[in-house]
Amino acid sequence: MNQSTGGKAVHDESRQDPLTGLGDRTTFEDALDSAIAKANRGTTSLAVLFLDLNRFREINDRLGHSAGDQLLQAVAQRIHKLTGECDVAARMGGDEFGILLGSLDAPEDAAVFAALLLDAMSVPIKVEHQSLVVSANIGIASFPGSASSRIELMQQADAALYEVKKAGEQNSYLHFSPAIQSQLQRHVDIEHQLRLAIAERRIQLLYQPQFRFSDKQIVGAEALLRLKQIDGHLLEADKFITTASKTGLIVELGQWVSQQVCEQIKTWDRGGVPALSIAVNISSRELNLPNFLNDLEQRIERAGIDPRRIELDLAEANFLDADAERIALLQAIGRVGFHIAIDDYGTGYSSPRHLKSLPVQRLKIDTSFICGAGSAVADPVVVQAIIDMAHSLGLEVIAEGVETIEQFEYLRALGCDYGQGFLIGKPMSAEALHELICRRQQGKA
Repeated sequence: MNQSTGGKAVHDESRQDPLTGLGDRTTFEDALDSAIAKANRGTTSLAVLFLDLNRFREINDRLGHSAGDQLLQAVAQRIHKLTGECDVAARMGGDEFGILLGSLDAPEDAAVFAALLLDAMSVPIKVEHQSLVVSANIGIASFPGSASSRIELMQQADAALYEVKKAGEQNSYLHFSPAIQSQLQRHVDIEHQLRLAIAERRIQLLYQPQFRFSDKQIVGAEALLRLKQIDGHLLEADKFITTASKTGLIVELGQWVSQQVCEQIKTWDRGGVPALSIAVNISSRELNLPNFLNDLEQRIERAGIDPRRIELDLAEANFLDADAERIALLQAIGRVGFHIAIDDYGTGYSSPRHLKSLPVQRLKIDTSFICGAGSAVADPVVVQAIIDMAHSLGLEVIAEGVETIEQFEYLRALGCDYGQGFLIGKPMSAEALHELICRRQQGKA
């Protein structure tokens, strides 16, 4: 590994990242193609490293975009100092960097470089008159190896980075391995299934009823996405949603879901079903679409339904990372009339002070706090604290995973507003939900 301090220069300014002066993604990909061709002709090996900063958005939001830019520039300088003449460093986008080590004596040298780079990152960085200590994670993929192309090699480095981040590690690196290969292959297989299911219209919605604790009446439902496999088995969303997010298919799926929900509400209204509020899960990728709110408004206008009939469920991370632009979007969503809920609440780090400033109406307590090994509430102390805190802020609370009478009675005694779980009903078709409501109105369920 060439350890000169210059690094491979990018002379074409149109292919530089304007903020850091490193190469851009196109530069990186072109250099990687050339390096693979060279390695195929010779005896040297190469490696691709993807580096991602931890909690960059939090720093960006707390100190401002100028501070965030300075941080990225400082990180880029440290990467540049460690790269050699045969190497290429690039900013791949956001706070992710790519490093191509173009001439290695042995694949193990990539791990040595990763360790040196993480050590360099651990030195405090001065930003806006403050000293910041940032952490990072690195995913590594080597060539020759199991990858035969630039795309596969980059996928492997990305998969390794994903795995080390998923493990909750900081300042750690991970080399792509057969075990990760299995995970990557599984994502590739799921992506293929998902694309085929979309093309063949084998995706469908189920609805899990939501009830009011005071009288056990069904007042709404959550729309849950399912993928119908060729053998007829329904694949639950948690089996494919990560792949959908990584590939961008989540946007197409999300748009389809909201369209179907609007049409279903209209059908229920015509059939005399009591007015239900339907919860729809919204991904961060959808929120980032420039026309997200406008498109959503058009769907409800075409269906002729009240926006208050739709609740947008957003993961807690969408609020933790929310900048001024995101907050403005959420406020605009609320002004139109849509309700907003924080989904799986309790699994993130939202503080009461943070919640007070957010345009939300409801917290959904994550099922892990409700449903445990026995019939009682799994974590009663946390549940009580969430309910008390939410009510003090004027927010409603819905408990997910209510499965037993004991859980129902305990949550009702605490003043929980709404519930969702197998006690009232599993996820079901729109027709089955209609029938359940009718039976309960007739006192038969």
